[in-house]
Amino acid sequence: MIHNLLRLAGKAGMEMDKKKEDFFAEVTEFNITARYEDYKLEFYKKCTKEYAYEWLEQIKTYRQWIKKELLKL
Repeated sequence: MIHNLLRLAGKAGMEMDKKKEDFFAEVTEFNITARYEDYKLEFYKKCTKEYAYEWLEQIKTYRQWIKKELLKL
C-alpha cells in the first residue's frame, strides 16, 4: 500500500508545480507522524486548532483540484 501522495500523483499522471509538491509532501508527513510513536507527541503539540483549520482548508482546496485532474485522465 502506498501512502506517499507524491508517488500516487505520479502514478496517476498528475503534473504538479513546486507548491503542490510541497503541500503533498507535508500532508504525507502527517500520516507518517501519526503512525509512529516517536513523532506523535511532537505532532500533537504542533497541531493547534488554528493549525488544523488552516490545513483543513488547504486540503479542501487541493481535493477539488485532484477531482478536476482525475476527470481529465
